Amino acid sequence: MTFHAWLSARVQVVVLAAELFWLAVFAYTTSDGARFFLVDDLLFVCGFVLVSAVWAIGILGHLIRRPGHRLRYILSLSWPAWWVREPYILAVALLLWFTPVGFATRLALSAPFVARTADAVLDGRTTPETLNGHLVGLFLVRNVDHVGEAVRFITGPCSLFDDCGFVYSPKGSPPVVGEDSYQHLWGPWWHWYRSF
Repeated sequence: MTFHAWLSARVQVVVLAAELFWLAVFAYTTSDGARFFLVDDLLFVCGFVLVSAVWAIGILGHLIRRPGHRLRYILSLSWPAWWVREPYILAVALLLWFTPVGFATRLALSAPFVARTADAVLDGRTTPETLNGHLVGLFLVRNVDHVGEAVRFITGPCSLFDDCGFVYSPKGSPPVVGEDSYQHLWGPWWHWYRSF
């Protein structure tokens, strides 16, 4: 193996690690139910542009190395596996950005733990204040609120002045306080938009 091939393989591993790290951070920030658009937009656009640029540079590099057979090479579908990964990473990022699949998955995985915690609040075995700033399931909750037969969890900011999170309300729709709005997810689970 030449030094150039060795170095190229190492660079590809580092680039893949950086892309997967960006995707993991992006998945974490967009799946908490609170899409703070200033931060999430910046993270999405910067990462999307960088991953796309890496992909374009890789394709151009392979085309430049095959000057006499570019069209045949493009149509042959014999692209190296290293340069096929970026479209998959970008597709997952688009899926996370434009659909609630990340939040729904994270809530579904956390549902038994969050329900057990919410039941403890509803039964009076614990107070909402003791949960503030702690992990509940896969969510770091900033604020927990007990209103009527519902336990509401704030997971982060949605804008400069508003917060978002989710609600566990086993006996129907949660009560509206102030300018709150809810979107039913499934069963006793609701997405909560708290407006001030």
